[in-house]
Amino acid sequence: MIKLRSGYTETVRLVTPLANRGSLSAVLLLMRRISPAGHVRDRVLDLARAPRDPIDVSRYAWLERAPGFKVHVLEDDPAAGRRTCLVWARPGAAPPGHLHHGDENVLVLQGAFRDERGTYRAGDVCHSRAGYTHHGETVVGDEDCVCYVVYYGAIEFLGER
Repeated sequence: MIKLRSGYTETVRLVTPLANRGSLSAVLLLMRRISPAGHVRDRVLDLARAPRDPIDVSRYAWLERAPGFKVHVLEDDPAAGRRTCLVWARPGAAPPGHLHHGDENVLVLQGAFRDERGTYRAGDVCHSRAGYTHHGETVVGDEDCVCYVVYYGAIEFLGER
């Protein structure tokens, strides 16, 4: 089972594990309840592009955004309005506060992180809508956290205003 949190407080429990690429139609059906936008199918398929094998972090060039919080851009497609990244963070690491100018979907591949809405573990999807401001995200537990992130618009780190 995975949890999908959308917007500010909505929670939907998905019974089909996305990590196992189970019944995509069940995921689509539940996501329609969250977002009536016509691009729901595409957004789910974007998450299905996440790496399936364990991530060997030594194979990627990382940009450190904050101590212990690193990002690797996999794809930047301005025509599609989409950027996909891997995020690798050490236990206790926290990204700087940031504002989403477009939607964001985060699929946790390994480890766990927490934000003001809850805790997300391997297989969970965290959805943030455009206009959402993140403060207080942090990696929890003793394991590094690796996430596959799809951005549908820019993010603005609040310390860079």
